[in-house]
Amino acid sequence: MANEKHTVGLSVNLQISGGRLPSIVAQNVQGISVRYPVWDSVKNEAELVRWRGNAKVSNDYQFAFEVLFKDANLSKPMNVLAGLDAFHAKAKTFIKDIHARCVELGL
Repeated sequence: MANEKHTVGLSVNLQISGGRLPSIVAQNVQGISVRYPVWDSVKNEAELVRWRGNAKVSNDYQFAFEVLFKDANLSKPMNVLAGLDAFHAKAKTFIKDIHARCVELGL
């Protein structure tokens, strides 16, 4: 977002907000690691399971994703819909206050 004097840059990122893991049956496995997936936006992937040996994964993974605003000025990433709702509410309040002030000044 920008105008002549100000630029506001917000990056958008993806986060996995929930999911369901499939069944894993392991035989002769030297090591297996099932991780809560964290989305890597550079690689465009999330690591789910890592193993050495024979393993059978059945059923499907299911995930819920959340789109986030991410910026150094934010204390933590913010859900895009919640952020836009908050911005909209502030903008409405600002417009209402400006309108009231204009009426007060007879403009």
